[in-house]
Amino acid sequence: MSQGRRPTHGHQQSITGGRQPILSRHRTIKSCSQQKSRPKVASLIAGTDLHYGTHNQQMISIRNSRPGEGERAVEIWRRAVDATHHFLSQEDRQAIDKMVCDLLPAVPLWFAADANDYPLAFMFIDNGHMEALFVDPACRGTGIGAALVRHGLSLHPQMTTDVNEQNAQALGFYEKMGFQRTGRSSLDGQGRPYPIIHLKHIG
Repeated sequence: MSQGRRPTHGHQQSITGGRQPILSRHRTIKSCSQQKSRPKVASLIAGTDLHYGTHNQQMISIRNSRPGEGERAVEIWRRAVDATHHFLSQEDRQAIDKMVCDLLPAVPLWFAADANDYPLAFMFIDNGHMEALFVDPACRGTGIGAALVRHGLSLHPQMTTDVNEQNAQALGFYEKMGFQRTGRSSLDGQGRPYPIIHLKHIG
């Protein structure tokens, strides 16, 4: 969801240029599809589909995102942030919202999807750093977020991530998952007054 690094997790993290947890407050904005076109990264998206477990008695799978699913990722992000990032100012929420709307459709994501292949949560990893992990609030507490993290760790055993210090629930989640604090930045990646805690999984 690191200073000078990018943001990233409900176990919401921080995502938006300059590693800072992805946060924000609600506002009405144009749909992502109504904004300027963004580069597609279909060539970076493989076809992995891993069975995970069940959610409400339905099979859950972890798979790569596909072209056209960026808007669902943005929807998950907005719902998750509304439920967890109450510390954001409205102005900052709007600014981050715009960046996220541009970013998520253009990067390869991991989705946790239900039996109907409908995404319930997503994760974005860049060079071993988990930039974002967001779970639809309707599915929180079901283990879906932990499943995504475990998948990320299977690919990057010493994966790092950043979390907003004000998001105590997310910090507790990551520490239970085996992450340890490696540092703190008093400002986020854009110089906003939202302290960031830097974490690393010690294999």
